[in-house]
Amino acid sequence: MPADAVHKEHKQMVHEKMTMFEGQYSRDDFLTMDDIANIDHRIKASSYIFHSSDAISMQQWVLAKSNKWFAYQEYSATVVDGDGQIPFILGIQLPEQLDWMLQYGHNNILAMDSTFGTNAMKFQLYTILVFNSKHMGMPMAWIIMSRYCAYDMVYWIRVLLQWLHLKKIDWRLNVFMVDDAEVFQCDVHLCSCHVRRAWLKNLITKVKDNAVRGEMFDRLGYIMHRSTNEDSARNEVDIFIEDFKDTQPSFIEYFKG
Repeated sequence: MPADAVHKEHKQMVHEKMTMFEGQYSRDDFLTMDDIANIDHRIKASSYIFHSSDAISMQQWVLAKSNKWFAYQEYSATVVDGDGQIPFILGIQLPEQLDWMLQYGHNNILAMDSTFGTNAMKFQLYTILVFNSKHMGMPMAWIIMSRYCAYDMVYWIRVLLQWLHLKKIDWRLNVFMVDDAEVFQCDVHLCSCHVRRAWLKNLITKVKDNAVRGEMFDRLGYIMHRSTNEDSARNEVDIFIEDFKDTQPSFIEYFKG
């Protein structure tokens, strides 16, 4: 039931109570939309928050929702592996997502989207997508990790593959697309619109003069779309850096990084 419908029904009940008991009030009679939203949040949260401690809550969730995850590794500050502390890893996949992945991912393309810095703990979130018959991306799994390294990526990828092979032994991929080259130590082609968006975001924050900012953005667009080959692009980049390194050092430092 929508919150406004709950609020309307509550007001009607309060009105009937006032009529019956001649104006006697209690705190519950003054229920607001915020109160309803808070109650709704607590009810929904009770399905995945089992304890005030995040660690204990996570352990209890894993035990209670065994059909909703394929990989789980507890964080440990005392036990260490070759790269330091044992990281937290959680791979989430619903039963219907597993079925779709077996259907649409077999002999097809699998894509991985990386998201960083969206939470206070700075955990990494990876979304695995497959493409249906209409070539629309469908999220098939989510992986949450407390550490950023290739060793951990290999761990959950192997577990996911074993998980799939339990259902379909000959399941395989044709292509695995990633947007995070560094973690796999491989080269990938970045989407030009995302690169231009990142450039523009940093131009806005690091270049105060509107005219200069516009000129720099146009120059970057020329480098991206009109450079005829790698040597030409490198030459244009060198000229761009030389032209703005003294007047816009903050952006040039970002650009070179």
